[in-house]
Amino acid sequence: MTDENEIPISLQIERTSVNITTFSALNEETGMPTNIPVILGGDDIITDEVAKLEVEEAFGQLNIQSLFGLSSESLESCLYDTFHISDNSEKLTPHVYLLKSHTNSVYLLNLLTTPYADLNLNSYFNEVEFMSRSFSGVFRRTNAQIEKKIIDDDKQDKILKDTVDNLSGYIHYMIFQERGLRELVDSQARKAAMMVLGMFLEVSVVSDEYVCLGECGKTFEFDNVQFENKEGEQTICPECKGRLSLAPPILKADNIQFTFPENAGKILGENDPSEALPTKFLGYFTQVAMPRNIALTVNRLSPEHFATLATIPMKASFVNDLDTDDFISLNTNWRRTEDGKLFMFISIGYTKFYEQNHLPFIPQLTAITVNRKITEGVERGKSLDTILRSSIINDWVLTKKMKIKDIDKFNSIDDLPKFGVDEA
Repeated sequence: MTDENEIPISLQIERTSVNITTFSALNEETGMPTNIPVILGGDDIITDEVAKLEVEEAFGQLNIQSLFGLSSESLESCLYDTFHISDNSEKLTPHVYLLKSHTNSVYLLNLLTTPYADLNLNSYFNEVEFMSRSFSGVFRRTNAQIEKKIIDDDKQDKILKDTVDNLSGYIHYMIFQERGLRELVDSQARKAAMMVLGMFLEVSVVSDEYVCLGECGKTFEFDNVQFENKEGEQTICPECKGRLSLAPPILKADNIQFTFPENAGKILGENDPSEALPTKFLGYFTQVAMPRNIALTVNRLSPEHFATLATIPMKASFVNDLDTDDFISLNTNWRRTEDGKLFMFISIGYTKFYEQNHLPFIPQLTAITVNRKITEGVERGKSLDTILRSSIINDWVLTKKMKIKDIDKFNSIDDLPKFGVDEA
């Protein structure tokens, strides 16, 4: 038997990584999607092959198109930082990558959990986009062959499944064997983003649900009436008698503050007032929150690893569907507070203001340093006002702290109540 210490580190990482790829091809005549999922890796954490098959089946039934949203901006990629809400050094603490690509009537979702923290999102997305285009070409070609009665539906299904297996194996090889998607490699330089606004969020980590791993897959709050008069931790589903697990935690934003240059709302909303809505910027964060159905589905692979795993969006890129040369970036720095909550500073960057030196925005690369200094300052007990006044954005507006539900009352960030000297 091979000693575990003799297993190469690269192989150990691959065996503790889970790579889930789902292609969804939409039949434009019937409006019905065909989902083809593949799960690779995870040999050391997926101990139940039946659960693995059930998760593949669940991804095969997901409405992938609904995850892409209907706004003018689409999420390309997101990197999540993670932590376990209960202390257990033996638990896996991976990084999570979520990438989406859409070509014609084909939608592609790639979810990777891995100890690798340094995969280059630009290079990674380029490869996922290539996979989407490749599958789209095969799908269109086989549709044409069906119309000409060269092949039948069964033959098309086999061709599509073989294509998915090959493309999924390709990206898995790129990540874990060739290791060609590391941070030092950037296959395509992109326009620089300019930070236009920062958000301070106070976030609660909510973990108050069980999820059934059996047939029903339902979630139940801890105080569900069906658990009354039952002692101890619940392990049996009251609906289908399947095994219950803790459900993965949810991040719930409670309070928010903004910082931005004076009159930023006027600049951002010059052509479209909705571009200056406070809810617009909060939406970038809520759009990249891990989809609940995805988190619950992945949890079935290995509840021991995923049930207590909180996911925090660290880096994200949104493409502007009306102008694919421009994109919006999100960068987050965070700290866990003594009361178990999270403090986050999130910078929002736009490429469309690149090289417009007359505007009061700052380069996103500079903003990354600002992010770190702000969260470090909060960790040391300094006030936000004190931290900002000693930073490169010392002349930016700081708004009052507000409840999340209250910001939809304002039509522009310029209208938000400002933080006053007497509140410092």
